[in-house]
Amino acid sequence: MDRRAPPRVSRRWFLRAGLGWLACLPLARLASCAPEPVPASPTAPAPSPMPPRTPTPAPALHEARHYQSLPDGRVACCPACGTLLIERIHFAVLEVSLDGGRCPTCGRAIPGLWPS
Repeated sequence: MDRRAPPRVSRRWFLRAGLGWLACLPLARLASCAPEPVPASPTAPAPSPMPPRTPTPAPALHEARHYQSLPDGRVACCPACGTLLIERIHFAVLEVSLDGGRCPTCGRAIPGLWPS
């Protein structure tokens, strides 16, 4: 997926595109559209307050996945013994195999807020 910033637009192109439609109208018709002369006041695109977002590098994603013990992205395993602790599909949790916030096999405390 390409997430590059959109290309910059030159002022000349912006004026031609923004006000070019005026050239298509006959001047007599344009003058009869408004009771008073209407000044054209084009505005330039405002700069974005947010810097362009760059995609997260693949090595950082793989490291985070290892740290979170997510072998396939659907399950969370105990970092000590590898026992399946949580299984999910997208945002739906299918199974939670914790015993009071601890791994049921080795007893390691798993950080988080767990239902009692």
